[in-house]
Amino acid sequence: AASGWSTSASAATPDPAAAPGSGDVAVFSIDTLFSAQNVSLGADQAASKLEVLGTASGGTVLTGGGADRTLNLGSGGIAIEADAGPVAIGSRVPGQGVQIALTAAQTWTNGCSSPLVVDNTISGTAAQTLMLRGAGGYRVNGSNTFSGGMTLAAGTVLGAGHDLALGTAPFVSDNGTLLVEDFPRVFSNEFLMKNDVSAMWTGDGAMTLTGDGVNPAVAIAEYRNKTFYVSRTAPTVISGNWSLKDANSGLNNSGVGPTLFTGANVLITGDIRENNAGNASGTGNNG
Repeated sequence: AASGWSTSASAATPDPAAAPGSGDVAVFSIDTLFSAQNVSLGADQAASKLEVLGTASGGTVLTGGGADRTLNLGSGGIAIEADAGPVAIGSRVPGQGVQIALTAAQTWTNGCSSPLVVDNTISGTAAQTLMLRGAGGYRVNGSNTFSGGMTLAAGTVLGAGHDLALGTAPFVSDNGTLLVEDFPRVFSNEFLMKNDVSAMWTGDGAMTLTGDGVNPAVAIAEYRNKTFYVSRTAPTVISGNWSLKDANSGLNNSGVGPTLFTGANVLITGDIRENNAGNASGTGNNG
């Protein structure tokens, strides 16, 4: 790794010569360095955690440095402080990609004002779950293969820039917002909506939820008695099964884009309001 990182936030100078190991926290940048940092990994690397300090106000970009690289990331995940500049990991330019390999279950927290952009693949096994938190949000653009599942925390916006951005396991939204914009997206994940307060899908790109052929494509889960909002300017198509698991749960289409239910076996026990319900059927109020 080059230029702006150290394993100690109080270091007097950067320490690019000593690459972090799997037990180290890689800190960007040291507290005396404020300019924009373009960090080339130079080889496959490992760290227990990536920490971006508020002093890194110029922004931080991690790239491969001449060849696509893998960053093995441990249980500390990623933490970005409030005053940090924009952070990006990887690139779509050949030779500059950075695949993130999750080596443990982890949480990413983005406290800055810009989304954390991850351009390449996130990989991992069923044991490596990923929690996304923070008001800065995320833009995930890779064909992700991790199978541990992703959870989107309250108040967090996730921009999905690929059909496989959510990985291969169920996607859990715990009051977070999923943003689909610019291009249509088709997701085969099972969506589990855990709503304590209003949460939503938003954006101007058409979104289709096919489900995995076994579980419902979408389920408002855990009997939270809350309404889930679709506030989109493009159509939302739920072609897999739909399930509201409590009679007091609901889906409300508050946007101008229609919500179309085309699945053959739609299971509804709550309310669907202000939308084009297609062939939806069930025991609740579907009008």
